[in-house]
Amino acid sequence: MSGVQGIVVCGEASESDEEEEFCAAMARGQLVTQRPGGTSQEGMTIKQYIEHKQQKQQQQQHYQEQLKRAHQSLLHQKLWEANASLERNLSHCIRGPLVEQTNRISRLIATIPAAQNSTLSAHSSLIQADRNLSQTNLLLKGLNNNPLASLKAP
Repeated sequence: MSGVQGIVVCGEASESDEEEEFCAAMARGQLVTQRPGGTSQEGMTIKQYIEHKQQKQQQQQHYQEQLKRAHQSLLHQKLWEANASLERNLSHCIRGPLVEQTNRISRLIATIPAAQNSTLSAHSSLIQADRNLSQTNLLLKGLNNNPLASLKAP
């Protein structure tokens, strides 16, 4: 990395060079990622970076599957299956509540504009009601100070 000594976020140093590159690119306003050949590609969007990461994860999964096949003993195969199952269960336990809460927040965010509109409508109605009450109050005060009001029959 050129020009960046290191990045510290919340008191913790990044755990990989790739993370440092990503953070440095974000700080510069662009993403820099490594191509499989080792050359860097500048100007990648975040979506492209995420797709690149997903491809990398798929490659790692493929590599793990090849390693699993390489083990011929039943014990190794069972251990691989147990580890894979544990990993899936942990990711499901973590992703499930995150997805649920994200959907809940999205629904709440969608209701905010309607609430704002009704609040503004209520505000304008209250202002109009206040004006009407002020005019009525002035009219009533005018009637109390009317000299003809004392001429009423008992």
